[in-house]
Amino acid sequence: MLYEFFIFELKYRLKRPETYFFFLLLFLLSLVGVEFVFQGIDLGLVKKNSPLVIAKAMGAITGLSMIIGSMIMGVPVLRDFQYDITSLIYVNPISKKDYLLGRFLGSFVVLFCIFSGVLWGMMLGEFMPWNDPKEFLPFQFINYLQPFLWVVLPTLFFGASMFFATGALSKNLMVVYTQGVVIFVLFMITKGITNETFQALLDPFSLTTLTKASKEWTVMDRNALLIPVSGIMLLNKLFWIGLGISVLTIGYIKFKLMVVNERAFNRKQKQKVKTLPDTFTKQLPSVTPVYHRKAQFVQLLLNAWFHSISILKLKSFWAIILCCFIIILVNSVSLGTSYGVDSYPTTYLIIEELREMSIYFFMIILVFYSGEIMWKEKDVKFDLIYDATPFSSFVNVSSRFLGLLLIYAIVMVSLVAAGILFQTLNGYYRYELDVYFFGFFLELFPF
Repeated sequence: MLYEFFIFELKYRLKRPETYFFFLLLFLLSLVGVEFVFQGIDLGLVKKNSPLVIAKAMGAITGLSMIIGSMIMGVPVLRDFQYDITSLIYVNPISKKDYLLGRFLGSFVVLFCIFSGVLWGMMLGEFMPWNDPKEFLPFQFINYLQPFLWVVLPTLFFGASMFFATGALSKNLMVVYTQGVVIFVLFMITKGITNETFQALLDPFSLTTLTKASKEWTVMDRNALLIPVSGIMLLNKLFWIGLGISVLTIGYIKFKLMVVNERAFNRKQKQKVKTLPDTFTKQLPSVTPVYHRKAQFVQLLLNAWFHSISILKLKSFWAIILCCFIIILVNSVSLGTSYGVDSYPTTYLIIEELREMSIYFFMIILVFYSGEIMWKEKDVKFDLIYDATPFSSFVNVSSRFLGLLLIYAIVMVSLVAAGILFQTLNGYYRYELDVYFFGFFLELFPF
């Protein structure tokens, strides 16, 4: 049965258009991967197609693209629950090992093929007409293949293991997507570690690990040597591969081939115990439906508030916000420090730092929750009843859009409060609220 699940997962993914879209996206990004990652950085005499530069570019692109891994690896088991076919699958004499391992291997092969777009894109990018031949070494395939297998593949394995186990156990798509943000936060946290060896060991994307491993290299070494497979690089890869295997093992032990878990079953049993009165004695008030402009405006406001509250109640949303503030906190350690000289945490510095980091999380909120807010009735199988109500389509769509804007406004107010708190703790009391308002609500909010 393992082979059948493996082949099914391959065939399913090959029929999905997003598989080819993700590959094309990574391929096009990798065509200018070195320029994108090292923008504004002078490489000096180190060539752009040296193994070290290629490895760092591949590691950075992989880190920024881990959300793709969550979309591929987080749904194989979750998909069975979404389509309500778990009863048909679990009733058959299949083993848990064949079911989970077949799903995982099939999805991981597809993920590997998608991220191979990084390899082929960077290889082809070397021959693009806008490149200066003097900045490149003679082409060598091994300079691209070895960093891809040694830097990218272990990172993919760890991410795939975490996404797969999380999806199988939580059966919640938003929780799976949040894990992609968590891995990026782990990388940002490692940047705050002062011990270089410890920082290099815990870097999930091996960027600081590569810097540590090549610290004593000459320019000739940086251009000629492949990525070392010993020392701190080996320890880093063994740590993250071992962590990925541990996550898979825990997921395998805790997963059960059951349609209803014990917690949900006990909750339903408690609900059955509650008794309802035999007769309904209350008299329903008479209602006269109205559909004029004022009623639609009230509906618009109330539904916008309802949709925003529904997002604020999600644990995954607050997990993303927490990740955002953790990254901002880590980066604020060196805020205002230039060439070793500290400056006051003025408002414009605070806004610049907050906007630089929060823009990525605003995009994440847009991608995740725009779909969640539009299709949540269908997710709970309430869409047929909801669509049958005499509800204006304009009010329906507009209220969801306004609800998302309200979420943005709440997050921006939180960022402003965090900035003011940071200034206060550092003994700076000139807050300049008008600058905060202009920086967030007039410049960032319309975007």
